[in-house]
Amino acid sequence: MSLFTHQRAGYDLLTGQGLEIGAFHQPAVIPAHCTIEYCDALSKEEIIQHFPELNIDALVDVNYICDLDQVGLSLFEAERFDFVILNHVIEHVANPIKVISELFRITKPGGHVVISAPDKNFTFDKHRSLTSFAHLKEEYENNVTVVTEEHYIDFLRAVHPEVFKLNPDQLQDYLNSVINRREHAHVWDSQSFNEFMLNALKLLQIKTTRLFINVGENNQFEYFSVWQKLMASINPVYKNDNYFVHRKKGYNLLKGNGLEIGAFFHQVAAIPWHCNLEYNDLWLKPESITYSPELNVNDRVKVKHICDLDKGGLSLFGSESFDFVIFNHLIGHVADPIKVIRELFRITQPGGYVVISVPDKDCIFDKDLEDLEVTPFAYFLEKYEKNVTEVSDTDDISSLREKNRYGHFHVWDSSSFSEFMLKSLEFLQLQTTCVFASIGENNQLEYFSVWKA
Repeated sequence: MSLFTHQRAGYDLLTGQGLEIGAFHQPAVIPAHCTIEYCDALSKEEIIQHFPELNIDALVDVNYICDLDQVGLSLFEAERFDFVILNHVIEHVANPIKVISELFRITKPGGHVVISAPDKNFTFDKHRSLTSFAHLKEEYENNVTVVTEEHYIDFLRAVHPEVFKLNPDQLQDYLNSVINRREHAHVWDSQSFNEFMLNALKLLQIKTTRLFINVGENNQFEYFSVWQKLMASINPVYKNDNYFVHRKKGYNLLKGNGLEIGAFFHQVAAIPWHCNLEYNDLWLKPESITYSPELNVNDRVKVKHICDLDKGGLSLFGSESFDFVIFNHLIGHVADPIKVIRELFRITQPGGYVVISVPDKDCIFDKDLEDLEVTPFAYFLEKYEKNVTEVSDTDDISSLREKNRYGHFHVWDSSSFSEFMLKSLEFLQLQTTCVFASIGENNQLEYFSVWKA
């Protein structure tokens, strides 16, 4: 079991009744309070026939027989399970994107999808080429239901090239065996599989957030992840005209001493009573009144720390200074968002929390940003690599400046900001987990998230 210890923290997120697909002899070690059923394309007897090398005593009893390639998970109604687990199966199927769609279809809103795939750098696939998303998208659009022989021949050429020295009949026997065993049809490393997941979820328009990840570079084996299916779109009911009730569950995770950046008016974070909070901003209180006269003067907080995120970052704070850091609706105003992400996590203690939100351009209350294009990640990466310290007039943002009166220099919707966070964290090599998220489709305002450092 030592090979799978990195999965434990992910499985600890699970509750309720679940389904594991393709468990074979290595079922997931789920919490004791969970119940689980097993699904596979083969019965236990067929598994023994095709895989004689496996430990028969360790094989699970299969409750449901279904072929993902032929019928998907059609025997299960929508939103049936609290969690679904698919470990080291997706590389075997003919249509991986369709499988992703099915996994989330049968998962309840708020439930979890666990998915892993072998990292080619640590398996017998190491000499094979990565499968492109364009190839997978084509299979999805063509509704492919069978893995072609070309996939399996590619497997043999890279993994067992010696068989091509045999006579045609012997070679065909090997090929038939590979087909019957459904060997790896598609190949990823951890980075490309993460990109596959993000692209597939975007294509399928599935609302989800990744709560846990462990990659091959860390575990020498696989990409392992846990995703939470977000609630369907609802019309939020706000008490006392409070637009931020959807944040409450996220704020309730906080404890200890924190810093809120940019909370210079009435929308300060409603943190738990047992927390302590200091305020940081670009301006002292009198200056914030000058620049934002429309705001309620009496509700402005007392700013304790002054720093310009573009010029000096958060350099006045030592590393790991706070139990939590809050950064609401500010990242669209800074010159270098990736650098700011790095700084937020630098000053947060291990095990602490970073709260970050951004207005969803499709939901923002004054519709300033609705018709504007999402800022691409490549743009942010260029700014980070050039270490920019101000938003230049030479940047292609003149129309953006003229269009919105709130000074947003960068534009996201909830889906694109989620991708921005994941790509930034991966680029910065920050180990963190999103423990709470609320998206614009649900709250009609913003992407709001809490990340555990």
